[in-house]
Parts: sequence; structure tokens; C-alpha cells
Amino acid sequence: MTSSIIHPDRPEPVCGLDPYMPVAARIIDVIHENFNTRTFRIQILDRDISRAYQFLPGQFNMLYAPGVGEAAISISSDSDEPGILDHTIRLVGSVTRALDSIGKGGIIGLRGPFGRGWPVDQLVGHELVMVAGGIGLAPLRPVVKWALRNRTKLRRVMLLFGCRTPTDRLFSSELDEWNADPQIDVLVTVDNATREWVGPGSCNTLTWTYPIAQKAKYDDLVNHVVESFTPGDLESAH
Repeated sequence: MTSSIIHPDRPEPVCGLDPYMPVAARIIDVIHENFNTRTFRIQILDRDISRAYQFLPGQFNMLYAPGVGEAAISISSDSDEPGILDHTIRLVGSVTRALDSIGKGGIIGLRGPFGRGWPVDQLVGHELVMVAGGIGLAPLRPVVKWALRNRTKLRRVMLLFGCRTPTDRLFSSELDEWNADPQIDVLVTVDNATREWVGPGSCNTLTWTYPIAQKAKYDDLVNHVVESFTPGDLESAH
């Protein structure tokens, strides 16, 4: 059962009997990213619909908390594995808090995917620079996974991620893995560094402090990114 909304450049939304009817999905796991952010791992119950479901990096689903309402949430998992869908959610409203209360094993509603998605096919043969702050890393996570899977098709791949404190980082174990991976250059910066923090100290003031051994890597990465932008790039991105 799918909706009648079809676009040639992106997957058709999977819904119920009409575009406004969600399908049932189970929360199979809840991962605590930090004090107010969770990654909900979701699986569509209907096997035929689950097998038909596909999405592009950057798309989102509408998640429905029964009796409360629904919210648009970016898909933060690998687009090559659409059978299990991650949604990384900051608990800031009635719907997100209701989803948190339902928790692991609970049943919710899902409609989607919606949105244009990132034009990853256009990245082939180019350098890729990803810049995110806070919860903004969630919709970029599928792009990172796509880039690492298609690494031979790309030139240099870079990820710059900033957050308030080291404990506010999302996907902290994956960030460590990506940082150790020679296929991608990763720079994580925090506004308020703790004594144990070994990365850059503040992305707002640019008064960064980090071990001398890592200085060349960070300076090269930042300078390369700055030189890659031309006046008007940020404006055109909107």
C-alpha cells in the first residue's frame, strides 16, 4: 500500500490507504545519545511495506505518537539498509516526549519518506565537505555512511561537527571511528571544553586549543574548507 504521490527523483512515500494514513511501526531500540537526545530504531511491522520502503540521505519521516500527534523527523540511518530506520530526536515537544515515553517495544505510526534528499549522485568525482552543529549531524549521518561506502568515487571527504560540550556529541563512538578512519578527515569542536577534551576548544571565537601533534591536521582541514568556499556559497545553499 503506497500513496499516489510520486516523484521521479526520489522514493515514493510509504503510507496507509491514503497519503495521510500512517503505517504501524515498532520501536525496537532506543539509544541515549546525550541528556536530551535519543536515537529511536524503528521497524515497519508490515513485511511487504517494509521491503518496499526506500529513502534517500536527507529525507524524513512523519512519526506519529498515538493520541498526541506527529512530527517530522530526519532519518539518521544508512539508506542502504532501509529495513531498520534510525531517527535521532531531541526531546523538546509533546510529540518527541510522547515517543520517549512509549519507548522500546512500543508501537507508533510512520509516514514517508518525504523531502528532496541530498543529491549524492552529483558528488561523484568531487570533494565533499559536511558541516553540522548539534542535532544537525543526524540528517548528515546517512551521507557520511554513503560517502564511506562509495569512497573510491569521491575526492577528499571532510566532516566538521560542533556542539556545546563533549558530552553533547551525537554518535560519539562513530565519531571516534570516523576520526580514526584515513578515508575521511574529521574535526569535532566544542564551545565549552572540559579538562579531558583533546579537540578544538571553541568554534565561535576561533580561539582553538589542541595538542601540538594534531595542530597540522586541524589547521590543514580548516584552511582547506575555508579556501573551498567563495562569496555567495552560503547564501546559495539556502
